[in-house]
Amino acid sequence: PFFVNSQVAEYSNGNLLNLDAVLAAEKDITAENISINAEILKDVMKIKTRTHDNEFDYTQNNNIDGESDGERAKAIAALRYTLIKVQDFGININERKDLFDPLKGGSTLTDNGMTIKGNTNGTTIDNYFKDTIDKLGVQAQEAKRIVKNQQSLLDSFNESRLSISGVSLDEEMANLIQFQHAYQANARIITVVDQLLEVIINGIIR
Repeated sequence: PFFVNSQVAEYSNGNLLNLDAVLAAEKDITAENISINAEILKDVMKIKTRTHDNEFDYTQNNNIDGESDGERAKAIAALRYTLIKVQDFGININERKDLFDPLKGGSTLTDNGMTIKGNTNGTTIDNYFKDTIDKLGVQAQEAKRIVKNQQSLLDSFNESRLSISGVSLDEEMANLIQFQHAYQANARIITVVDQLLEVIINGIIR
């Protein structure tokens, strides 16, 4: 297999030890545990491009091993244009068999299981991901717009609050200077009065 469940696959020097367990665990492959078969990473010539290939499959399943037989590779390439109900993955389609369930995925296998006949209610995987990216882009722009508007509202509310109950540093500084001048004026008056009283008292004593 090209993709394997990394939590199940066991290797020794790059060779897969438990093929039967790996094949049985294919239905449990998720985005968390999916990985490329280490044997293929070690030798890309092990990629099964032929319809049948005695060297890399169970012997009993092989009866044709033709030169230049790339039918399997072409079938994989054709999936790019196959209409599949990708939008239902994780909703109605949770396992491989659901893809070919008439009431769920609605796809069918043709050419002895080599070709997937698409569902007219589906979309190509390429278009699905493009649509998904477009939607994410629109949602991201909308989120930024909402954040910007909310920040403007928040700033406006803060300005209104400060205008009613807040403290203006400029205004407070002006008041402080005014009070300081008033204090200094009063201090001079007191000094003058004190001097006058001293003159009067000294005059009376004489």
